Amino acid sequence: MKLKALFFFMFLASYQLATGQYEITIDAYVLNKETQQAVPYVNVGFLEKGIGTVSQSDGRFLLRYDESKINNDDVLQISSIGYKSITLSAKELYHLLLKDDKIYIEPDVFTLEETVVIAKERQKMTIGPYDYSKKFMGYWKDKKALGGEIASSMKIRKKNTKLEKLKFYVLENYSDSLLVRVNIYKKHQNKPGTNILNNNIYHTIVAKDGEEIIDLSPHNIVVNEDIIVSLELVEVYGDDIGFAICGSNNKKGFVKYISQDDWEVKYGISMAFKLDISFPDSSNTIKKRKKPENITLYWDTSLSRKNLDLETELDFLKKYIDKLKEARITLIPFSNIVGNDKVFYIKRGNSKELLSEIRKLRYNGGSNFIDLFKQKQTPDQYLVFTDGIHTYGDHKFMYSIPAFYVSSNPKANHMILQDASISSEGYYINLSKINTETAVEVIMNDIEDQSVYNIDFTKNSIKGTVFTKNNMPIQGCKVSLVGSLKEVETNANGEFSINAEYDDVLVFKAFGMLSKRVKIDTSKKLSVTLKPKYKTLDQVYLKAKNDSRSKQDIIREDKKKRMVGSNFTIYNEQFPKSSFFFADVFRTMPGVQVTGFGDQVSIGVVRLVTWYGAYPIFVVDGAVYKRPPVHLLPSQIKSITLIRSLAKMTEYGTSGGVFIITTVFNIDELDEKESTPSLLVEGNEYKESHFLLDPNLKRPPYLKALWESNSYSNAKNIYFSLLETHRLEVPFHIYSMYYFKRWDKNFSDEILSNLAELSESNYSVLRTLAFYLEERNEIEKALLIYEKIGDLKPHYAQSYLDLAKSYKENKKYEKSFELYKRILNNDDKNIDFSEILPQAEAQFRHFLNNHRSEVSYTDLPKDLLIAEGSHVRIVFEWNKPLTEFELQFVDPQKKFYKWSHTFEGNQELLSTRIKSGVLSEEFIIDDPFIEGEWIINIQSFEKESSPTPSLMKYTIYRNYGLSNQTKSVKVIKLYNQEQKVTLDKFVL
Repeated sequence: MKLKALFFFMFLASYQLATGQYEITIDAYVLNKETQQAVPYVNVGFLEKGIGTVSQSDGRFLLRYDESKINNDDVLQISSIGYKSITLSAKELYHLLLKDDKIYIEPDVFTLEETVVIAKERQKMTIGPYDYSKKFMGYWKDKKALGGEIASSMKIRKKNTKLEKLKFYVLENYSDSLLVRVNIYKKHQNKPGTNILNNNIYHTIVAKDGEEIIDLSPHNIVVNEDIIVSLELVEVYGDDIGFAICGSNNKKGFVKYISQDDWEVKYGISMAFKLDISFPDSSNTIKKRKKPENITLYWDTSLSRKNLDLETELDFLKKYIDKLKEARITLIPFSNIVGNDKVFYIKRGNSKELLSEIRKLRYNGGSNFIDLFKQKQTPDQYLVFTDGIHTYGDHKFMYSIPAFYVSSNPKANHMILQDASISSEGYYINLSKINTETAVEVIMNDIEDQSVYNIDFTKNSIKGTVFTKNNMPIQGCKVSLVGSLKEVETNANGEFSINAEYDDVLVFKAFGMLSKRVKIDTSKKLSVTLKPKYKTLDQVYLKAKNDSRSKQDIIREDKKKRMVGSNFTIYNEQFPKSSFFFADVFRTMPGVQVTGFGDQVSIGVVRLVTWYGAYPIFVVDGAVYKRPPVHLLPSQIKSITLIRSLAKMTEYGTSGGVFIITTVFNIDELDEKESTPSLLVEGNEYKESHFLLDPNLKRPPYLKALWESNSYSNAKNIYFSLLETHRLEVPFHIYSMYYFKRWDKNFSDEILSNLAELSESNYSVLRTLAFYLEERNEIEKALLIYEKIGDLKPHYAQSYLDLAKSYKENKKYEKSFELYKRILNNDDKNIDFSEILPQAEAQFRHFLNNHRSEVSYTDLPKDLLIAEGSHVRIVFEWNKPLTEFELQFVDPQKKFYKWSHTFEGNQELLSTRIKSGVLSEEFIIDDPFIEGEWIINIQSFEKESSPTPSLMKYTIYRNYGLSNQTKSVKVIKLYNQEQKVTLDKFVL
């Protein structure tokens, strides 16, 4: 039955047992007081309470809410265009509805201003965004949003501007159709104010996608100042609502979630509304901007700004100040950090002191825009001189105060600078396109920026394919542009694309191949053939790797296992029922690769096979075998345990893993020739001695003067002198960064941030920067770089592992959790996570042990929630896929084994890792009985140190996964370690 009044709860309210509260339902009608006719689509709601709706076509409305949310003094407002608004307290409303279920509203009598529209000589144009962007959207999510509005500000520059058509782009529309109302508001305190319309403008949206056009011309809407345009949802036809329209990111938008709610400002996103307008041709007067009295001037001093046209920028600034005559200007230089400000009081247009101060600025460091516009004193205007190339922190837009971005660099990021200017109702002054006189006119007057900037990625794009001599494509070949840090790599088809010019020289490098230099001729399509270094190399490229492993889903409960580096045990009852030969048992063990059939097999542990100790050791009831004991039958075996522990493997002298096999009886008749009298394999005794790693080994001779400088100011002068010549050499910045730590950490950080400016989407340089940031514990900045790397290499498995770890370190637990689950599920068709699964599981267990309260983990198997620890966990990460090196681990008993990352000794492993994008390896020491000193030696096989050398991040965790865990990070210059050196020594 229909409920007419709300005050009597026994009839009109439903009691909520769970909360002990009542849900109130208002069911009433809105009628015209004079005609007694229903008034459709009236806005009804409690002011600023998020409780509201719109009346239906018959005037009826339903309003439901919890009694605890509304007090007797809260105000309900009923409003509609053409009617006087009604406001009632909740108490008054209840008393009114006791008498009747009808509410009457009175028509608003007003006199329309006379509008004269001249038909001839009117100019037409479209205002709003130039194009529709599908990256941003506005939408209503359900029918409860009746009365909700999505709105954008529109700049009106001409008097007597008539609104002709409203356009927007429907991204999706799952409902049968929607009825919307167009509202046009005056601006009031930078929010929608009074609705200027005298009648309702309704429009039914039926289209499922595409541009939607609402004809406004019959309504004769003429405006003289800026307006805010909104779409209001008033009715949904059908059971479902799934509706979204294109948004834009160059302005601020406004949202009203429900009828009579307060407006919420959305910075950086608005609706992509376009307005077709017309205005009298005689209306050519230009609206002048109010002269600012207080200006904040940001001057970008980052490394990329060395290419600015300083004289042109200063000429514009001088002419602008001449026009202003009087002003207070605060100069703030910025690069990787915001520098100290300095205030200049301009009198009679004298800018000499300010310009002199700007000339003294030096250009160094990455571009960080995050901390702009944060000073306490609010100016009248911002001037930002920059090229817009954000390398160390994304742009922070200003919305409430006009910001004018200025650049003289033809290669500046014009699109972002224009967006940033328009968002604040400023103007982008592109001094590479207009002269300084025009620029001054632009900033003094309110002129619309109609320039269109497009990024043409194909203009100087050189494409090609890299093959072997057998005409097979090479994946992962590095293609570098000589004289720059531009690098790309070939895809699975051997294809690449790089921005270069004719007569430029490209260098091609691939694992196991002789490098090759190619000069670009008139052709934009190159075909490059590389020759192998080794005779056996061709077979690696003749066919794709035949990996018999299935992708293992680490998150499952049917296997009893511990994290990598410890034991994995499979028992007789878990053997496949079809097992007949010895090797058949191993085929289902995660991380084990079996090739061959019957007794003619080889068994290897994935990720542990190297050229030294290439195969695993089999220990059968204490007897050691170097080859699989294939004459054992599955029925004779109780259990098989795979040991991947670093300590255990050094004990047995292998890097290929150890299988401990327990049989149902002692097998005395086995071939004694295969066994050894001791558990220790002979031939891996460590008898060497090596120098400790020297970070200054082979320091470039040109740095001698810097190292011999006797003061900070002298050292800086030498540095900036060297910067002119060695700007594109990564080692120069690394050595200088370390050197200046003795004088000034902030300047050292600034030098390090140069790597962000130099990267030019160079994966190796960005990864190098992330390593050094982590070494310095700058985890927030490291995350920023890892996010950029993820965008650059979305097909690299390493990108996801690095991001998951970095999100965790930055306390973004939900993002980290989802990435770890994605990796461990390993069901992405485009990314193979197999090579990083052990690392991911180790990290995920540690994550769950420390942060499970931050996420919902109920869908995870219980074994992942068991806390596990290790005495020592060591992780090696390198910055370049083509890095070749060798590690040597020596235990306290002076037994050692080697782990090789060289193409000559480990072709299949490295080929697989190039394809999946893995640049890390972990080792775990968890055997407490091997106490004493451990030694880690390293040798690099890279001889080149410029321009993008190989580096390694070495991270060692003590008591990993436990409450007393410690961690240390060290970055190593591999390119200086051609001889074996000792990287680290530690005692257990």
